[in-house]
Amino acid sequence: MILKSLFISFFVVIILTQPLSVYSQSTPCTINLSYTVTSPANGVIDCNGAEIELQATGTGQEVGLISNDFNAGLGTGWIATGGSTVGTPCEPSLDNTSYYWASTAGSGTPNLTTVGFDVSCGGIITFDMDYATQGQSSPCEGPDLPNEGVSLEYSTDGGASWIVIDYWDPNGGYDPTLTSWNSYSYPIPIGAQTANTQFQWIQNNSSGSAYDNWGIDNVVINAYSCNTYWYNYTSTSAWVDNSNQIEAITATSTYGVWFTDGISDSCYAEVTVIVPPGPDANAGLNQTICNGSSLIIGADPVTSEDGATYTWDNGAGSGTIDIAGGTDNGQVTVSPAVTTTYELTVEANGCSETDQVVVTVDNPPTASNPAPIVVECASALPAPDVNVVTDEADDYTVPPTVTYIGETVDVAGCPETRTRTYRVTDGCGNFVDVFQTITIDPTTNPVVPADGGSTVNCLADAQVQPAAPAVTDVCGNTLTPVVTTPADIPCE
Repeated sequence: MILKSLFISFFVVIILTQPLSVYSQSTPCTINLSYTVTSPANGVIDCNGAEIELQATGTGQEVGLISNDFNAGLGTGWIATGGSTVGTPCEPSLDNTSYYWASTAGSGTPNLTTVGFDVSCGGIITFDMDYATQGQSSPCEGPDLPNEGVSLEYSTDGGASWIVIDYWDPNGGYDPTLTSWNSYSYPIPIGAQTANTQFQWIQNNSSGSAYDNWGIDNVVINAYSCNTYWYNYTSTSAWVDNSNQIEAITATSTYGVWFTDGISDSCYAEVTVIVPPGPDANAGLNQTICNGSSLIIGADPVTSEDGATYTWDNGAGSGTIDIAGGTDNGQVTVSPAVTTTYELTVEANGCSETDQVVVTVDNPPTASNPAPIVVECASALPAPDVNVVTDEADDYTVPPTVTYIGETVDVAGCPETRTRTYRVTDGCGNFVDVFQTITIDPTTNPVVPADGGSTVNCLADAQVQPAAPAVTDVCGNTLTPVVTTPADIPCE
């Protein structure tokens, strides 16, 4: 705690006792990573992915050369000519503190010039500037003529000659972008990148000593390190990469890049490239309906991609999914007259997906005729039984209902035939009739009992014609026998 207090006290003393412009302070490198879509041509990444170009821009370590907010006076590292003051003689600066204010009231051309700096590898100049407004009282009267503006210039020959970096035409003296404090930033031009370069803000012309005033504040000049830096992308196997990198992307991915001099300075940046998901499509489960009925098809919702468009074929409907608002989940109502396959198409993020659902219009049930049976006697007839129908089936009702309808009898001949009708009905009321044939056929011969008669040689010798015996069949029915008398045997 004591060491920390001592360090803070020491730091404060340094700041307060050194309001100088020139300083030496290093800042680490910086890097920015962005990307552009090179394919598809519209620059929009859809669910199919894209080809992108990663673009890295790195700036090496910066060495501070000069920094002056003029809050403690002009400071060192400057050469100032012409009339000038440090303070707040006119409107407040951006940070409401003191600034350098130049005028033509003194001798010489108004300018603010730096000492020479080593900017061999480039750098950056930032500053705030303000023109006084035309027509105000001195020292706040502003430049208005085209040649009364301020130039930012550099010299590489000790001030013998100067090259303009930029010039600000007063534009009549009322331009609000000039007559209010604004911040400016300029990279050091290649021509200015030497071991001994000076910079200056200078006004070469004015209308007199009471006119054409302007101000400068918060000047910072930094030089870039001359160390060799390179890029290294984490997505490549190479150690040294180009600043720009082409990538084919099919899914959301994060790319990173290092910018380093390989010695003591490195910085890192990354960017995430989002590939939107493709839509899903869910037409729902296959369904069966009765003829003339309606039903809803499609899952709830048909896709999870809010804002996707959907289309059902066969004229079933279309729309835009609104899950969040709860107004459209993509389901539709259909009433097909025949079995129909409906196809759903969902489109989102440049891709489409399809799914199908089959709506079956109920067909009549099916069943086979029960196996026929044969009995000898009517007393052996089985009672009607729906279980004799064994293979009834239906696409809507499982199982369908079997009922006994009735029986018809054909007594015209022998054997006797009976037909029983069974009806198979589904939940839609469709039905099919099946038939079971029953034959009554007594195949066992009847039994004729012995009559106990006598034998004679001639019919004439028989005193009584024999009576027919009582005959029954296997079912116990009494039969009327037919008696055949043999031909007479002649008597001798």
